[in-house]
Amino acid sequence: MNALSQNTLAKLILTAEYGSLDCYHIDHYFADNVNLWRDCFTPPQIEALEGVRPGERVMLEKDFQVAAVPYAQREIHRKQWQPPADITPRRGRYYPQSFVRGVSNIYSQSSAPLRIEKVTADTLAIDTSHPLAEKPLTLWAEVAEAQPKAKERGGRCSDWIHDMLAGGPGMQCRRDQHGPDFNETNGMMRIDETEDPLFYAAPRMVHHIDSQARAHLTAAVADLIHPDMKVLDLMSSAHSHLPPGMKAVGLGLNEKELAANPALSSRTVQDLNSNPVLPYESGSFDAVTCHLSIEYLLAPAQNFHEVSRVLQPGGIFFVSFSNRWFPPKVIRLWQQLHEWERMAYVISLLVPEFTSLQTTSFRNWPRPEDDPHADMVTQSDPLYIVSACRKGSR
Repeated sequence: MNALSQNTLAKLILTAEYGSLDCYHIDHYFADNVNLWRDCFTPPQIEALEGVRPGERVMLEKDFQVAAVPYAQREIHRKQWQPPADITPRRGRYYPQSFVRGVSNIYSQSSAPLRIEKVTADTLAIDTSHPLAEKPLTLWAEVAEAQPKAKERGGRCSDWIHDMLAGGPGMQCRRDQHGPDFNETNGMMRIDETEDPLFYAAPRMVHHIDSQARAHLTAAVADLIHPDMKVLDLMSSAHSHLPPGMKAVGLGLNEKELAANPALSSRTVQDLNSNPVLPYESGSFDAVTCHLSIEYLLAPAQNFHEVSRVLQPGGIFFVSFSNRWFPPKVIRLWQQLHEWERMAYVISLLVPEFTSLQTTSFRNWPRPEDDPHADMVTQSDPLYIVSACRKGSR
């Protein structure tokens, strides 16, 4: 078994952990062909990595911080807000920097995020710093594989820590008790407003994420939900993503899909958008899961209140999603949010009745070679998880 060294190429699972108001965050990122001789690591990080063997995990750095950008916080006139469509700026939300014009150090083609800090009739207070700027992070690395490398012949110099923290991490963090403004005009509208049972009348015996993402999801469920728990699988289908041998009570929209799910001990067909009241006694469950479906709910606050009601005090609510959905039925707000902001949206729904909130993400794993979309998409579907416990003690 090869140990990581200057003479190996490695596969690493990088992890960043950090806290925010009401929540703890764990982000996983897969790094392939890591080259300690060429890639960008600090000397202490290299020292921590050298000699580590596959299956071992080490701390790369404690209290790592993303540097703040000078003059990131500023006030602009509302006339400088010029998005490509009719998009109203809302406090606490993130938008591409290209949405503002005539502001120094902001370029018209920039997709980097800016955060709206304050909205008035005439001005916007914006912040263009990294969402994790100056927040203390703990960085970890697990070696998945290390192989001797061939003679160096040039190649890409990778900054893996930068790559792991780019593209959205930190957007899910609550910065004050109010949280972001998700009251989007027509945010709960959909392309197809016909009754949901009609749309879902034909069974869809498909997986909604690839096998690598499903493996992450099942493992994450196993970390929190145990075989002795009574589990409700909300918005269930043909798959419950439970570890082998575990059972759940299933509630979904298609009877044939529910019947095909071997993990369900009982099955209920119900449209939560027309009838959000769950047909179970208060305190009936130790855990509730909602996989890859939250983006279809029209009254999620009411649905989450019902989840709280049927959970035991201290019971676990586990919500997962990716960046794939059925376009006719996804709500407009979900499509307008950045992938990482969607976790913040879920958090905003949980805060009133839940505690011990945590977000978890998995990104940049290679897509399985036998996946039907492998010739078009090289990366596995990203996976985002928000978990929480019902307030109160057992």
